[in-house]
Amino acid sequence: MKYNKEFDLIKNSFINMKNNTPLLYSKTIIYVLNEYEEIFSSTPVSDYGLLNYKNLDPNCYPIEQASISEERVKLLVNRLVSIKFKDIDTFAMFLRSDIEHLFYFELKDYICPNCGSEGGGEVLLTRYEGYSPLSFFLSFFLSYALLAVIQDF
Repeated sequence: MKYNKEFDLIKNSFINMKNNTPLLYSKTIIYVLNEYEEIFSSTPVSDYGLLNYKNLDPNCYPIEQASISEERVKLLVNRLVSIKFKDIDTFAMFLRSDIEHLFYFELKDYICPNCGSEGGGEVLLTRYEGYSPLSFFLSFFLSYALLAVIQDF
């Protein structure tokens, strides 16, 4: 892999963030995925599937409600920028983990209304047939709540 200089530019994108809010961090992640797509499409980085997230719009997600504080974002950024180019796969692994913490929502004590299976899990909200991710998320849970009320009668 021949992208040592570009890797430094990626890290500078995180260093130059004006603050450590989860929203700005998520926007910076999406920016670097799009700006340096060639790097993220090359092995070993491509093994982490980061380009699957490049079209996410952080403004359409309730990122500020993520369970990541500004102090935690600062630690995550410091961890990313300390990684050397020879360990770029580790960088990709951490970046993917951070994306999952910012964009995925954990469902706890959930029973599927379709199949009845119990448990939880994580959900990545995506645009669905013209609906914004948040409206789809809300309509899903409102229909789930309505189903629960109907079952109580």
